[in-house]
Amino acid sequence: MACLEDSGGSLLQIEIKDQRWRRFAFEPAAEFACRDALAARGMAWEEFEIGLLACDDARIAELNGKFRGVRNPTNVLSWPVGSSAKKFPGLAASLGDIAISYDSCVRESLELEIDALAHVTHLVLHGCLHLLGYGHSDNAEAVIMESLEREILATMGLNIP
Repeated sequence: MACLEDSGGSLLQIEIKDQRWRRFAFEPAAEFACRDALAARGMAWEEFEIGLLACDDARIAELNGKFRGVRNPTNVLSWPVGSSAKKFPGLAASLGDIAISYDSCVRESLELEIDALAHVTHLVLHGCLHLLGYGHSDNAEAVIMESLEREILATMGLNIP
């Protein structure tokens, strides 16, 4: 597992289970997406920890089946921690975990005719926003989350539909 640490000390723990992810500048893009999501909420990047699993469709389909009862692959899944309150002084609070599928991300980027790394960045951001409590289970929630996604992506220089 790779741990990315910025100058502030936050940890993004990345486990790459599918080596095709190494074709991208995946780790820096994931770090930017998570850091910018936290910044948008006024949260200090150095105080939180996020786990990120970079896998394939087969693995994410297993996870989707186990946790959502859907036996199909998806692009990204997230598991927020119940509370982000720090339990031990000096330690980063875990926000939760994200899993992302190489196969689904690349397939979707080709279908949408957008840059694959930009799409991956968007999906990591999406997963991180779920860790922060945003959702899209109804239209009102979806509008808020999508608006925030577009705003953050614009600050990153990405214009993704």
